[in-house]
Amino acid sequence: MSLDSSFHSQAQPTDVIKAVDNAGSVDTLLDFLIFQLGPNLVTFIVAIVQLFHQYGLYVMLICTHTAAYYCIVEKRYVTVATTEYDKCNTLRDVQERHRQDSSTVSNHNKVKYETDLFSSEVGSWMSQRRRYRMKCYGFGATQSVILSLGLFFTCYTFVVYKIDSREGLVGDLVAFTGLWALLLGPIDYFTSVVSDTIQELFDAARLRRILEREPSIPNGDQNLKRKTGKIEFREVSFSYPGPERLIIDHLSTVIEGGSTVAFVGQSGAGKPTICNLLMRNLVPTPGTILIDDQDITTLKKDSLLCDD
Repeated sequence: MSLDSSFHSQAQPTDVIKAVDNAGSVDTLLDFLIFQLGPNLVTFIVAIVQLFHQYGLYVMLICTHTAAYYCIVEKRYVTVATTEYDKCNTLRDVQERHRQDSSTVSNHNKVKYETDLFSSEVGSWMSQRRRYRMKCYGFGATQSVILSLGLFFTCYTFVVYKIDSREGLVGDLVAFTGLWALLLGPIDYFTSVVSDTIQELFDAARLRRILEREPSIPNGDQNLKRKTGKIEFREVSFSYPGPERLIIDHLSTVIEGGSTVAFVGQSGAGKPTICNLLMRNLVPTPGTILIDDQDITTLKKDSLLCDD
């Protein structure tokens, strides 16, 4: 509410509502970073160090190469999943916008048309959601295969070879099985966490974009000194973004304090625009608006709108 009218006129209500509704994703993300990622990462590192200490450099090299391949797949996974989830969000926003203005749709007898359009958009969203999930499952399966082949079978074969060549004991195999069980928890966690984290990051980013918005109309630093209440427009012009057509073209007029003035004109002539310019909800393209000979751009908005 502290932002100016340019934000409220341009921002989609769906974006604002969904950003507020999904604000819980910030807590979930913090919980993930503090209570899940940290402990699993520590467990993974401890298990790798124990493998190196217990079985030497070869097993460590196998783990390192496996981790490198895993990271390559993970990078590709994040890129693809981010793109697909962004498409899901876009289609979902389109659905939400079509659910609004039901009275307007009914008044124009377009209920059947809007219903069919909405059904089509729901189908598109479900198809996109299915593609997103299938790609997540595909990348997850690929990562599981890499980890299973790289870490378990290769290392297991190496440990068995050491025992068979009498360089190790059966206890080494038992110890390796225990370390593998210790590794398995973090591995399963890192494999499944990406898709959930991407969703939470997208939801948090939507809220962050709104919170970081700054008012586009700067506030003045002076208080309005009220006298007679005279209002003066000096060569004021204004046009909305889009077509380069001036809604107000070099308006110059003086309204004396205490007088009553009516703006009369056809729809689109700029009557509400004049009021919005006076209230500093909009800024003239060129021109100056004065109240009691004070430029309103130099005034604090609270002082300008105060009715004391």
